[in-house]
Amino acid sequence: MKKKKLINIIFLIIISCGKNNLIINSKMLKNSSNEFKYDILYQEKKSLNEKFRSTIIQENLICSGETLEAKELNRVTSLLKNNFLDEIKKERYTDTGLENFIILEASNNNIKTKRDLLDNKLVPFLKKMSSTYMLLLGSSGSGKSTYGKYLILKLWQKYKGQDDIIPLFISLPKIYRQQQIEKALIDNFLRLNGLNKTEICAIKDLNLLVFFDAFDELHRLLNLYIMEKIGYIKNTKIIVGMRTEYIDGPEANFVFMTNKGESAERLYIHPFTEKQMGDYIKNELKNEGITSEKVIKKEIEKIAKISKKLKMNTDEYSPLKLKIFIEMKGLVSDNLYKNLKLFTDIWFLKEATRVMKFEETYKVDEYKKRRKEMQAKFGIFSKKLAFRMFKYDIYKYTKYRTSVELNNLFAEFYEDENSLNREGSPIRYFARSEYGFIEKSIQDFFVADLLLDEIKSYSNNSQNENLYINQKILYNKDVIEILEEGLKEKENKNKYISNLKYIIEASRKEGIIRSIKNFQNNEMAIASINAVTILNNHDKKIFKGKDTLKACYLSIEDNIRDTWKGPILEGADLRRSDLTNSMFNGANFRGSDLRYADLSYASLDNADFTNANLSNANLFWSSRKDAKIKYKKDPSNINLHTEPALFGGIVLSIIIIIGILIYNKCTKNKFY
Repeated sequence: MKKKKLINIIFLIIISCGKNNLIINSKMLKNSSNEFKYDILYQEKKSLNEKFRSTIIQENLICSGETLEAKELNRVTSLLKNNFLDEIKKERYTDTGLENFIILEASNNNIKTKRDLLDNKLVPFLKKMSSTYMLLLGSSGSGKSTYGKYLILKLWQKYKGQDDIIPLFISLPKIYRQQQIEKALIDNFLRLNGLNKTEICAIKDLNLLVFFDAFDELHRLLNLYIMEKIGYIKNTKIIVGMRTEYIDGPEANFVFMTNKGESAERLYIHPFTEKQMGDYIKNELKNEGITSEKVIKKEIEKIAKISKKLKMNTDEYSPLKLKIFIEMKGLVSDNLYKNLKLFTDIWFLKEATRVMKFEETYKVDEYKKRRKEMQAKFGIFSKKLAFRMFKYDIYKYTKYRTSVELNNLFAEFYEDENSLNREGSPIRYFARSEYGFIEKSIQDFFVADLLLDEIKSYSNNSQNENLYINQKILYNKDVIEILEEGLKEKENKNKYISNLKYIIEASRKEGIIRSIKNFQNNEMAIASINAVTILNNHDKKIFKGKDTLKACYLSIEDNIRDTWKGPILEGADLRRSDLTNSMFNGANFRGSDLRYADLSYASLDNADFTNANLSNANLFWSSRKDAKIKYKKDPSNINLHTEPALFGGIVLSIIIIIGILIYNKCTKNKFY
């Protein structure tokens, strides 16, 4: 048995020679025999690379009309076709094949109108002699690479002879990063496929279509058209697949133009329609062995509901998003935080696996470690970007702005060192140089998760500088909801609650919040508001009188604690905080800032609001029996909203008036 495995491994290595396809995939990690196979490939990589290095062509070949006889041409084209088919078979094994491919729709601009099947959109480009340069644009996971392979496969199936198109699929990250080939990409690709100089020149003199895949993953702005001298090669066309965001910026005018100064044509891939979504899921389920139409219909309905469980747009589906939904099938719960975390974890895993395919080949343990580190980096980047956008109330940001100040807000996220992190994060291009997360709920999740990470690590000894929780008041209901759901999911929930109390305590203990005039210097003011909001949303009884007095003391030293019987929130800045249904009987709100705070239906009996700012606070139907509300100045700016008693009196008065009118009318009718 072992001998048979070893023979298979040696055979695999022999097949790999000439193509250098020593790429690890997720299925190689599933069992020990595959791990052993991969270690063998790793050991062979160095010698194979040395062999390939000796054959690399340093400059574009100078051809002089080389031709091939029909028999030789058939042999060369058959070699290219079979090599491509071998690649497809391997990629089917890695679950990225073409068997589930659904024809995409596209348009010549990034607007959903005037869209048509991508095949139809490409017909004029393929037929028109003057069209030689096309950009295929789409968001992450939209199907650009898969369509490129589908197109090449379709053209090979149609190939009959030298008058037909000879298609080539070149993965730029693979040839550029893994093979370390930086020049003469077409020549080197043909050389690595086993062609000599004469054969390369002869092929380039025929009808050639080259699909350059994943241009954005090079992280370099190269004009492939000029670099490969496409304008000087007879009947050659190129299609460059990449993410939409890479066409923006002043440098795009040079990078994506021909040697004649003409801009490349563009096609924008659009998300799946509802029918395409159903067809895609149907094919995926059939691959899992589910063939019953009745069962498939139920499964499609379940997967479609996942989008709603994640609060995502049900009108936009990409192949990657659907693939993640299918993997989530059976794992989705009623907890929004848990569902969003599962989605983003799978996203990061898939992106890290994709990127790792084109990096240096690692042994299994090194590969797993490297991939885990990459996933973590994607997560940190996404959380920081999401919070920056949240802080400035942005859901779509523009990379190139006229305002230097606004440009600087996101400058760090567009540094070269973050190019890989941008690749792995769930962000997308919208239109007019606007970018953002693929869904609003994804951005809200990253904000909530970042805050939960910070709360977990906080303690009474923590430094209070540069805290995220202290940078913006949490009046975003969606973020608050995800925070609340996340708190429910945490194993050590009590630790989070204790740390939130430490944050509230710190705002008083350090003597930061004492008066509204000093607010601009209060480092922990916003953090205290947010901690109160999070705690109150987690447990509406958390602020209930003396029974839970320790839950919200802002200072627990005996010499500072006064004789007040309720929570001490003196001088706290609680603007815009959500404190609905809270139990604040006997609370000390003296000098606190409660502008725009929502205290509706709260119990505020015996609470002290002396010198508190209640301007525009919502106290609707709150109980304020024996509450102390005293002001140093004229309280005309204080809006206590409708008193329950006053509201009841008004309603009663209206009822009485209506009753009198009805009685009078009836009385008049009686006399007649």
